Amino acid sequence: MKHKFLAVTLSSIMLFSDVALTSSMPVSAAVHSINSSFWNKNRKVIVDKTTRFRKFDKRRNRYVRGTKKYTPGDVIKVRAAGEFKGWVLAGTRPGSRYWWVSTKKNSKWMDEYFKEHNEKWSGKTYTDLYGNKFTIKKLQRVSVMNYDNESGKPDEVDLVLSGKLSNNYYKRESPKSWLDENLSIYPTGTNDDHILLDDTSNDDLLLPNDEEHSDDFAEHNDKLSKDYYTSFKMVLSGDKQDLNAKSYTFDDGLGHKIDVPVEDTTETVDIED
Repeated sequence: MKHKFLAVTLSSIMLFSDVALTSSMPVSAAVHSINSSFWNKNRKVIVDKTTRFRKFDKRRNRYVRGTKKYTPGDVIKVRAAGEFKGWVLAGTRPGSRYWWVSTKKNSKWMDEYFKEHNEKWSGKTYTDLYGNKFTIKKLQRVSVMNYDNESGKPDEVDLVLSGKLSNNYYKRESPKSWLDENLSIYPTGTNDDHILLDDTSNDDLLLPNDEEHSDDFAEHNDKLSKDYYTSFKMVLSGDKQDLNAKSYTFDDGLGHKIDVPVEDTTETVDIED
């Protein structure tokens, strides 16, 4: 269930000469040249005109089928594309075979964002650039037993993340999309090559389809408007060895990360075959 919270800050309402003036996150037209070393690192930008990134195969040295389209208001991460006179989407590693490239000749298509919030962890709560807050409530390895199971062995074992997301930004955001864009989750001691993904859409899973638990699992796909928050659950999937770790790292890729231990628990569900 989505809930609304109230927040009044000096940055959102300013009183001057008895007149209320509203302000939004400060933005400015791009001030850095496409040739500036500023763009050698990944930068968050807001798209102000429809932009397409094309898929480039470095091994074959040519564009191949595939595009990614972004529309005004989308927030993306980009960096200078090196040998291309343009941009590459963040997430493309040096040495990768495939690159997502836009060969715009200047930087006027984007606005650079100036930080309003420090990206950081405080305990198990992460605050992103826009003030959205994500809290890890629990990370559990759940042995799921169907009601009529007499074998003594679980029908399935699910790695379940329970969390809360508060949206402080104008863009409608679901917990799933926010996690996809902002954090990597992987076994502690490895790296994001071992990233875990949302598996809640798997119709064969018992726990998310149980009547008692289904609402919490459904919440992670619901988009939140500004000033709303929700608590949610999601099942994480990955390689078998990665799912058996004792703790997992939540990493924003910017040097901010925490390790969260896994709790073992058991749930009984009642789902007809």
